[in-house]
Amino acid sequence: MASQSGFIKSDKVNWLPCYLFNDVWRSAIGHDVKHDFWPIVEIEKIRQNGSMKTFIQQFNVVRLIGLTTIFTVAMVAIFLALDGAHPDYGQVSVLVWLFASFLGLELVTTGEQPVSRKHLMAAVIAQLLVLYALFFTASYNFVAILLGIWCGNLLHFMSLGRALATTPVLMFFYYAIFTWYWGFDYMLFSTPLYWMLCLFTVSTVNSWIQETLAKEASEELNRELIAAQSLLKEATRQSERTRIARDIHDLLGHHLTALTINLQVAMHKTDGEAKQQVEKSYAIAKLLLSDVREAVTEIREKSALQLKDALQALVSAVPRLTVSLNLEEDLDIQNVELADAILRCVQESLTNTLKHSHGDRFMISLRREASELKLAMSDNGKAALNFKVGNGLSGMKERILALGGSIRFEPSEGGFHTFICFREA
Repeated sequence: MASQSGFIKSDKVNWLPCYLFNDVWRSAIGHDVKHDFWPIVEIEKIRQNGSMKTFIQQFNVVRLIGLTTIFTVAMVAIFLALDGAHPDYGQVSVLVWLFASFLGLELVTTGEQPVSRKHLMAAVIAQLLVLYALFFTASYNFVAILLGIWCGNLLHFMSLGRALATTPVLMFFYYAIFTWYWGFDYMLFSTPLYWMLCLFTVSTVNSWIQETLAKEASEELNRELIAAQSLLKEATRQSERTRIARDIHDLLGHHLTALTINLQVAMHKTDGEAKQQVEKSYAIAKLLLSDVREAVTEIREKSALQLKDALQALVSAVPRLTVSLNLEEDLDIQNVELADAILRCVQESLTNTLKHSHGDRFMISLRREASELKLAMSDNGKAALNFKVGNGLSGMKERILALGGSIRFEPSEGGFHTFICFREA
């Protein structure tokens, strides 16, 4: 019999599941939300794209509630284990160790530091084994609240449908342990309650995933729209300035040229005081023509695109990334296609850093050397040395080559580096 095994067993806690269920439900559910923010499938997008200030604040509260829930369940179980005439301190020590292990593993799986898939899976499996060890150590079936918390881990490794389909298997082992090992008779009533808790946990976590993904996508599109709007504004300004310069040159310039020619002819056909006046008019006309040419040249020079505002709009408020933008002073670009290509390359590199490198810093450098425009981008994340060029990097390479430029990717242990060179005409 299980009661002869020396493990803790008490019939005084049969009322606890119903009592704790309402109080702990939301805490257990809320705590699992963080489980979605790790680099697996869609969870990858949230952990790396998402982590906005408001989200971090929300997560810190949710994580605290979850850890408090685990601590509360542990304290209640330990108190009941000690509540007796002759408590078994050896078994109580085992119980304390198991709860401490579960709590420690929870700190690992919900920490903000990046964890590889391999290590995360090991921690999650170890946490489940500790939880079932708790089921065998003490007969307090309200410990299944922790199973509801743990179910959020399922979305690390599988889709919503598979996660929901896995919960009955987890609950079967819970039912079997307390029915056949501990000999409880009312498990047909309590098991569905905790199963609903697990289903609600997984569903709530998935809803938060989708909501956060949508918000992240919306903010990314907003940044891209602002950058594109800034570039369009600069392109419109460039076009208008070029048109004004062309009109001044074609209309006023040509008329002034014709005027100077006529005045020069008149100089040869007049003499005396009239000739002096013509020579004076001729000198003024030449001076005016020179001023017009200088003005046209200045307008054309100032019609170059200023990329600074567009780049700042693109990299501002990027979640979980500190972006350093180093632009050469008074850097201007004449070609709109070149300016657009630079924006697209920066955008793609930012996306790749958020998705793959797990870094927290991103550096951008744009400068002109002789007739070359050099763009360098790098992060401080973990780059795979044997990486494969995906669709994003392939599209970036095609865009650069179409403009006569060159591109080079250099992964290293210190991050991923991209070097682009454009040859200006």
